[in-house]
Amino acid sequence: METLRTNIQAYDPIAAPEMIAIFDNTGIVLVSLRTPPYNQIISYTENQSSIPVLIDFLIENGVDIPGILGFKDGALLFADIWTKKLKKAKVLNMNERIYKLDEVNPQTLGDNQFELATEENIDLLINYAQNFNHEVFANLPNNQVERHQKQIVQIMQK
Repeated sequence: METLRTNIQAYDPIAAPEMIAIFDNTGIVLVSLRTPPYNQIISYTENQSSIPVLIDFLIENGVDIPGILGFKDGALLFADIWTKKLKKAKVLNMNERIYKLDEVNPQTLGDNQFELATEENIDLLINYAQNFNHEVFANLPNNQVERHQKQIVQIMQK
């Protein structure tokens, strides 16, 4: 977010990031966002009839996307409709899952305690974050990985 706050077109010199909300008479039913050149992201929704509305909006506005990220049923529905409307092939690139940690098992934690990081921990935290970043973005070109690494240092040193 910090990158976009300082340079709205940091990732794409032509296309600006977008955020779309689909409403019905009860309020927001779907949120979608994209930072070009990356994939379109859709939020979870119980109202899957909002997905074709989003697709129609994107097509009507000439938006072409490289892929879709979202909850499984929604992403599959989006991909099915998108590829049929645009007569494109559908390819599953990565089947990801999201997990949420609700609590730490006391047996795992043992006698250890969480503590708030201080300035003395900055180098350690930068190292952890950069190693994590390197693994997560292993398939990105080196210049993008290096840009992410520099952002980590900037954020941690604030």
